[in-house]
Amino acid sequence: MIRFNIVSASDLADPNGVSKFIHNFITNIDSSDVSLSRVYARYKKRVISVEPSEYKDLIDKVEDAGHNSRKEKIKVNNKIKSFILGNSLFSLLYLFYAIIWDILKISVSIKRKFESGKDVYVFQDFITLSFSSLINSKTKNILVLHCSDEPLSQYYINSPGLKSFIGTRFLNWLFQNSVRHSEYVVTLGEDIAKKLNVKFNTNKFISIPNGVPKVQCCFSDKSLFKDSAILKICSVGSVTKRKGHDILIKALVILSNEGYKNIECDIFGPGNADFIHKLDDLVRVNKLNVSFKGSVVEPLSREHFDLFILPSRNEGLPLSIIEAASIALPIISTDVGSIKEVFGSSLIYVLPEPKSVASAISSIMQDNEILNDYSLKVSTLYEETLSFKIMQDKYITLIKKV
Repeated sequence: MIRFNIVSASDLADPNGVSKFIHNFITNIDSSDVSLSRVYARYKKRVISVEPSEYKDLIDKVEDAGHNSRKEKIKVNNKIKSFILGNSLFSLLYLFYAIIWDILKISVSIKRKFESGKDVYVFQDFITLSFSSLINSKTKNILVLHCSDEPLSQYYINSPGLKSFIGTRFLNWLFQNSVRHSEYVVTLGEDIAKKLNVKFNTNKFISIPNGVPKVQCCFSDKSLFKDSAILKICSVGSVTKRKGHDILIKALVILSNEGYKNIECDIFGPGNADFIHKLDDLVRVNKLNVSFKGSVVEPLSREHFDLFILPSRNEGLPLSIIEAASIALPIISTDVGSIKEVFGSSLIYVLPEPKSVASAISSIMQDNEILNDYSLKVSTLYEETLSFKIMQDKYITLIKKV
């Protein structure tokens, strides 16, 4: 049996797409051909190296004293942090401070456990793989790019200062080095895989769309909107400008001004306190029925919502939209990342603009049969291409090739 390891600089305690991807793998993988050996990552800002069985008890194993790392002791004002991330020199220093020191510790942990020729390492970001290759030159690696456009773009969004001459050259070197030390590189979409294969004159880049376990819940095959006369919307994702929740709320303002008062919207996800406060003011002033629910604890239920909206300005292939598909929840989404490539005509597409989102919702309000049509489309697509098992089998095939 082939053993593989998952390696990530992500903090598994954070509710983000990468940590959820890792969690799904640890808790759901089922194969007689490969086995998950260890997970190298961070948890509550501590570097960890655990076996799958240990992961399940991770919360109990981490001592409270370990939570108070040097990063938590330093409180950084949001305005100061924005300045740091927007400055070319400071953004590089912050990158080292925030993750690279921990990446080096993860790399040392790998070296201590490494047995030549026995394990495959599945890295979740190119920076971690690049630095690890400096210490562990003999590992067999697969790199997963959780994006569907240029791999550096996510770093530029979070740290605009990195888009400088020095920052860009540094990130480009890290990415090129990670590709050199990878047997395969996984992308979320075919288009970016083809472009990168041409750019690097290789066949290493392949596309494996994300998949999620099916959410077990009871739901009707018909929309609840017709009976309740209230359209219940949900949106899942970090409440940040990139995720576009301001676009959604401004769309609801437009609809409210047009007389559509029978709309409820729940927004799930952590976020920047200042940004949420501004959105909350907009909700209050316009008397909208919008609630910020914080991080998702329980899976979304088809019993509680009629419609899922992803208003993002930038995405790869978010797990939240696939989770919505797994419960046959009709979806309105912006045409970003690999979403249209993967979902095709199963979604209602909009521009990342309030008027476009408002127009799509208005059409549904006038003809609720649209919801039933898209519910069937997205449910069929999930079963055929986006289940966790389908994704798992593709990764297993890849790992066996290494």
